[in-house]
Amino acid sequence: MEVHGGSTLDEVQQYVDARWICAPEALWKIFRFTMYRLYPSVERLQIHLPNRHQVRYYDHQRIVDVLNDERNSKTMLTQFFALNRRDPHSRNYLYREIPEHYWWNNKDKEWNRRLSLRKVIGRIYTVSPSEGEKFYLRVLLSHVKGPTSWEDLLTNNGTPFNTFKKAAEDRGYLEMDSSIRDCLVNASCVRLPYAIRRLFATILIFCEPTDVRSLWNEFFTHMTEDYQTNNNAVELNLTHMLLKDLNQLLEIHGKSTKDYDLPSLPAGATEENEIPSVIQEELSVRIPDEDMQAVAKLNNDQMNAFKIIMDVIERKKSQVFFIDGPGGTGGTGKTFLYRTLMATLRSQGQIVIATASSGIAATLLPGGRTAHSRFKLPFDAIPAFLMRIGDGVEPTKPDDMVKIPSRIAIPWEGEHSIQIFIDHIFPQLELHGWDASYMTQRAILTPKNDDVQKLNDILINQFPGEEHNLLSFDEVEGDTHNLYQQELLNSITQGGLPPHILKLKKGAPLMLLRNLDPRYGLCNGTRLLCRGLFMNMLDVEILTGSNAGKRAFLPRIKLKTSANSGLPFVLSRKQFPVRLSFAITINKSQGQTIPNVGIYLPRHVFSHGQLYVALSRGVSQNSTKVLIRDGKLQATRRRRVKKRVCTIPRAPDGSAFFNCGTCGVSVAISLADMHFCQSNKMEFKRESFMKDQDMEIYNIEIDRIGFEKWKNMSEEEKQPFVSRARELDNKHQEALKEEADDIIKVT
Repeated sequence: MEVHGGSTLDEVQQYVDARWICAPEALWKIFRFTMYRLYPSVERLQIHLPNRHQVRYYDHQRIVDVLNDERNSKTMLTQFFALNRRDPHSRNYLYREIPEHYWWNNKDKEWNRRLSLRKVIGRIYTVSPSEGEKFYLRVLLSHVKGPTSWEDLLTNNGTPFNTFKKAAEDRGYLEMDSSIRDCLVNASCVRLPYAIRRLFATILIFCEPTDVRSLWNEFFTHMTEDYQTNNNAVELNLTHMLLKDLNQLLEIHGKSTKDYDLPSLPAGATEENEIPSVIQEELSVRIPDEDMQAVAKLNNDQMNAFKIIMDVIERKKSQVFFIDGPGGTGGTGKTFLYRTLMATLRSQGQIVIATASSGIAATLLPGGRTAHSRFKLPFDAIPAFLMRIGDGVEPTKPDDMVKIPSRIAIPWEGEHSIQIFIDHIFPQLELHGWDASYMTQRAILTPKNDDVQKLNDILINQFPGEEHNLLSFDEVEGDTHNLYQQELLNSITQGGLPPHILKLKKGAPLMLLRNLDPRYGLCNGTRLLCRGLFMNMLDVEILTGSNAGKRAFLPRIKLKTSANSGLPFVLSRKQFPVRLSFAITINKSQGQTIPNVGIYLPRHVFSHGQLYVALSRGVSQNSTKVLIRDGKLQATRRRRVKKRVCTIPRAPDGSAFFNCGTCGVSVAISLADMHFCQSNKMEFKRESFMKDQDMEIYNIEIDRIGFEKWKNMSEEEKQPFVSRARELDNKHQEALKEEADDIIKVT
């Protein structure tokens, strides 16, 4: 619309002239009523370098007076430091968390304790990495709680730094160019050459090092230390031996030493033995002694299957066998039969290629590999479906019911029931900080990753030892303009990613989240024990599978979100590929036997099959415990009434009465809980009735008499009704004990 003609166009005046306001809006503005409201309130927090904050002044003021005014030296940030010096309570919070507990008095330029329950959140102004020191200051303020001064921020473990970048690097908040080298330096201190070789191969595959040759030159002697001890080999032979071993490790992931800046192997170095490496690998699989003796331990059904399969193999026939167990899931001895067959055949010099659909199942088979790794198969839709189930986004239909026996169920009596449940599964946890066998024999299973994280946080706080928080380095692929702030990226938690803040203590159990070296037992789902931790390297011990007891070194690697993650970008997180494993998801537990297993069900499970998997991980009802939060149903009498619930007050004499809102009849009840409505011809049921302060619940038959008659009765006349009610209640309570199993709803 063009209101004013002419050659000069005034867009502002045109907007004012063309704007139309209706009468209600005009009145609302005239009376100055609130037009909009923001909830929760957002407090924008200033950020600036020392003595580099903005100061506003009038034209008539002298610069000297402005600089000498103490009030102008006070900002939100400087007063945050002052608050931490005078108030110990504020030292528990980050800068951005301060507005939740304190409010900014702009008049006095002070932070004051918040007295109201008004919800306020704080947001530090955005700073681009191109602004240098100011950006690194923001990084420190986002992670350091309770700093008391600029100098306090610049100091870590008693060492002062002259820049915020150096201070942030020393605290581990920034990814350093030397992080890969530091990882290998830390590993070299432990002096396990075979583990260092595997670490070096893992770094080549997952960490994208830029100067491979310098790493090779620096750590060559550490990777070949055991060669020199065992073979007295010269340096040239050491180089060939190391390259061959690295080549074998790289081949697992479809790589070779030719793909990296490494010395070349001589033309005939890989042809000393004409047997292909894959056959050499299978022939070198160690046969566990317990598997060699397992034939005598087979039951009748297992022995029958064993003889049929062996007969076909001995006659050199081709045949496919399906070993089925009840429910199609674990706990029926199928893995025991597989291991017996493999041990028998391998002892005869034959090759057995052991594969499984998942990494954790593969670790249970000596020499096991995942099918997609062994045969280079593509991933199908099944793993994606399981991921949706684990993330809680797959639709379900909760219609059926199953009962959990009361002898394995822990009743839900509030949040403290979680601690009771934990004590059952991890008794005297504080005394077992380095006990690998203790950790191997117990775990808590739960359907969703959110609940896994909650339980692991509780348990790591109770675990003995010094806590170390290892932070990830997060970035968005292709985000050259830094559109996404670190706080947002750090807050993203998905099932396939490690957490941004990885809380660890020496001796704590872990679970691997990636297939790093399946042949060595480092598969997705492998349980580990933290033996040592550094800023850029974890020293772990394998707890499960045929490689149990072996040590390995883990570097930080980049892990990315998948295309179906629901995010509008691809998040790249550089972190150790592990999670705590005091608690794990039910899906991750498949294929494992856990002698002391706890099953935490804060809500209904997704399927009967999933519940079966969880329960079948244990070995005995005595060592299996189930905690159900939202799965209970009230036990009732044979006649179930669901129409209405009436709450009836209790009179001082032990009686109670109410006026039926439907038929208008006044009914007196002595420890009774039903009324037969004359109008609707139906019963109204009161679920609970409290006797004085005892909180005893009465659930008995109706004793219906007229209110006037009851009121005129003497205590002796009332007594038979009271006695009958108590007698019926006692009988009912005994019946309830037999039927009071926890009930959970499943599909």
